[in-house]
Amino acid sequence: MGRKTYESIPPKFRPLKNRLNVVLTRQKDYGGGGSGDDLVVCSDFSEALSRLEARAADLETLWVIGGTSLYDDAIKRGICRKIYLTKVGEIPPTPRVFFDCVYFLGLLHHPKVSSVFAITPAFSYLHYL
Repeated sequence: MGRKTYESIPPKFRPLKNRLNVVLTRQKDYGGGGSGDDLVVCSDFSEALSRLEARAADLETLWVIGGTSLYDDAIKRGICRKIYLTKVGEIPPTPRVFFDCVYFLGLLHHPKVSSVFAITPAFSYLHYL
C-alpha cells in the first residue's frame, strides 16, 4: 500500500494485524510506526516485489490496496490477476477512478465480471478476472 493509504488507517490499527504490511513511500527514513516483522517500508514497487520474493515461502496472497499509482503499476506489470472492486453509490460526474478498466469493462454487464457478490442501491462488490 502507499504511504497515504497506510496513514489513512487509524493509528491504533497500524500496522494491520496478522499480515505483512508493505508501505511504499518516496519519503526517506519513513518508519511507519510499526515494529517487528509485520511492517516493511520500500521506496518503490520494484523494491517491494524484490523483498517479497525473498519471503515468498511465508506468503499466501499479495494484495494491492491503494493508492492510485500502485493499482496502475500492478496492472501495467501484469501481476494483477484479480480485481475486487466495491462500487459505492452513484459515480459522480467527474469521478477520480484509480484505473481506466472500470469504464472499459462496463460495470456489471461485461463478460470479465466473473461474479457480483452483492448489489444494493448503496454499493456493489464486483470481481474482475
